Parts: sequence; C-alpha cells; structure tokens
Amino acid sequence: TFISATADDTATVNVLQGGISLVKTVGTVPGVCATTSSINVPFNLGGTVVYYCYEVTNTGTFTQPVHDLVDSELGTIFTGFAYDLGPGDSVDTAAAGLTISATITGTTINTATWSAYLPDLPPYQATASASVGHQPTDVTLSGISGESVNIGFA
Repeated sequence: TFISATADDTATVNVLQGGISLVKTVGTVPGVCATTSSINVPFNLGGTVVYYCYEVTNTGTFTQPVHDLVDSELGTIFTGFAYDLGPGDSVDTAAAGLTISATITGTTINTATWSAYLPDLPPYQATASASVGHQPTDVTLSGISGESVNIGFA
C-alpha cells in the first residue's frame, strides 16, 4: 500500500513599528505644562524660576515600557523610568508628578532627548527644545541735578 500526503501552511509576520515624538514647553507656573516652547521673562538679578514640561507620544505599534530623559542644561532627569506607554498614548512629566524647574539668569536654549525602549533593545529617541529670553525692563536714571530720565524698552 502506498500513501501520499501533501501539507501546506501559511505564516504571518507582523512587523512592529517603533517611534516616539516629544514636545518640550516652558512656563512660570509649577505643576502644569505651559503651552509654548519659548518665553521671555523680566530681567531679575537673582534669576527667574521657570518650569519645564516634557510630553512624549508613542507613535509606534507596540508598548514602550522603559524611559530615559536627558536635558542639555539640566542633565539626566530620569533613567530607567518604568511606564507602559501604549501605541498612540502620551504622558507628560507634570502628569507623572515631576516638577522640573531651573533658575534662569540669562538667555537659555536647551534641548532634551527622550528615549523609550524595550529592555535589551536599542531605544527610540526624540528631541525637543525650549528657550527662555529676557525682556528688558524700564530703567530710570537720576542725574546729579535730580532730574530723572525714564528709558523704556519695547
């Protein structure tokens, strides 16, 4: 007796696409994300406290569970932060309970890099920048004769 058999099989390969985007904002109110990435603050000899917010969005097709955030001026903000960021989801540092502040004494532009990754695999990275400038304030000069001259800046 001779038996003949034939078998067919199909395999489907799903390619996971990874990616993130980053928005960095700066403002003067703690605990909330500002709406702009560039502000001007009045000149203050002691500096002005500003608050940075970083919002990451998972633009990929799988959950990113581990995160690092490094800022060019503030240094490492966190590393190995465990947060399951699902596809299409976003999280910001204020919502995560982090207050990230700096005392600015001069014009500052800084760039942040957020890395999101699966353990033991290369990270997906995104960068964003924010700037703080100083707006001049009015100055009054008094002369020897007691005359005052007001110099206004626009």
